[in-house]
Amino acid sequence: MEGQKNNTDNWIIRAALIFLLFVFLLRFMGRLFPFILGTLLVLAIGGGAFFLWDYLQKRRRLKARRSTVEGMSEERIEFCREQIQKNKEEARQIQKSIKELKGQMATGEGLANKTREDAIRLIREFELELKLRQSKISFFETALHKLEVLQHNRLLTQSISDKELELKRLKEGHYEDLANMEELRSDVEMETLYLDTIDELSLKLNSSTSLENAESLRKELEEMTRELGGRGQ
Repeated sequence: MEGQKNNTDNWIIRAALIFLLFVFLLRFMGRLFPFILGTLLVLAIGGGAFFLWDYLQKRRRLKARRSTVEGMSEERIEFCREQIQKNKEEARQIQKSIKELKGQMATGEGLANKTREDAIRLIREFELELKLRQSKISFFETALHKLEVLQHNRLLTQSISDKELELKRLKEGHYEDLANMEELRSDVEMETLYLDTIDELSLKLNSSTSLENAESLRKELEEMTRELGGRGQ
């Protein structure tokens, strides 16, 4: 009763504070109050709509996830873990009850036969329930181990497949790079040969004393220059 009275008093105080805040806003905000109230309403509606949309999206993704092999495997693994935890807690409670019954029987003097027989019967039934819980724990632990192994193998298989695709892309890029490098090397060698020939012709042209010889060298140089220009295009 005391707790209920305190809760009622708290609600009255909160309602009074909210009313006073409302009066304060009406008194001092004046014309701004409707604007502020409208803004708050828009924010509240928008926030509610966003959270509803986000909640529905998460549920849709979770449903889609559960329909996949990975999702079903994760759900079964989680179920096994929950069952292991549940049965371990029940086993601890059963052991506690057995210990209490045995302790009461050991310290009790002059127990009636009917009382002793009931206590022994309860202990035996508790022990049967304990064995059942232990069997369940063993079963779910075995199932959990197998599910985790299967999940690990599936993830490893997927990872191997992904890495094979990655390696294939790298190899394809490697062959393409080699082809580009070979083409570039060929172009550089050819251009180097042209430049060396141009240098040689230029030297001959500079050292030539015969007009006929110089004209021949000049024509050869112009021809090579045109070829070089053609390669650049």
